Amino acid sequence: MDVLPLALHGVLQEDFYKRRNKSKVNTVLANLDVEVSNSFREFYNTYEGPFWEEHVPYELLDMVEEDRNIQFYTDIL
Repeated sequence: MDVLPLALHGVLQEDFYKRRNKSKVNTVLANLDVEVSNSFREFYNTYEGPFWEEHVPYELLDMVEEDRNIQFYTDIL
């Protein structure tokens, strides 16, 4: 992904961030009925989260993995 800073790109090369099932992302995006940018789709098709850092008070959820994910919280709303 060319839009990510080099340092972040390096961190995301760890095996546990590699997306194992890309079809799940496409299914969730279709279920949510949202239009996303190519960069957004490429990010979630390439990487699996959640993504967080101890010193940053925010967490970027994954689309489908883990119990707490984007699909789960969107369905609640």
